[in-house]
Amino acid sequence: MTSIDKSAFDNLPHLKELSLFDNPMKSFQGNIFAPLDELEVLHISHDLLSTYPSESWFDFLNITKVFSYGGPSNGSFAEIFSVMTNLKYLHGENQIHILRNGTFHAFDKTPLRYLKIKSKLMTIEKDTFSPLRLLFSLVIPNARFLKLSNTLPALHVF
Repeated sequence: MTSIDKSAFDNLPHLKELSLFDNPMKSFQGNIFAPLDELEVLHISHDLLSTYPSESWFDFLNITKVFSYGGPSNGSFAEIFSVMTNLKYLHGENQIHILRNGTFHAFDKTPLRYLKIKSKLMTIEKDTFSPLRLLFSLVIPNARFLKLSNTLPALHVF
């Protein structure tokens, strides 16, 4: 499937979880998720999510969990996360080696409590986690490439 028909979710208003991971789609049309009032969990590639038209971002207000794969390629998460005012859980699998100070800028207004970054991280800049003021749990599996002396300063916000 390379696209989703605009009415594909019209008869699924009670859908709670949706996986669009590992599909050939490259972009979205606007308001496809609008009928999904109860959607809370989304599995999706970061690149695909970043194509959702900004005029339709309000479709993501009820999302509480996102499983994001493959991004962000430019070093920071897509601005669409800034409208996810109920987002509490993010699981990101990507190829990032450095978490920079602007990586989580889009999460400044989200109540993110749990963050799992599955990557081969080597460096975390000092103020990387500053936008994540409510973060309660940080999980970085396979952190064998991170030096503790370089990582501890980044944890000052907690």
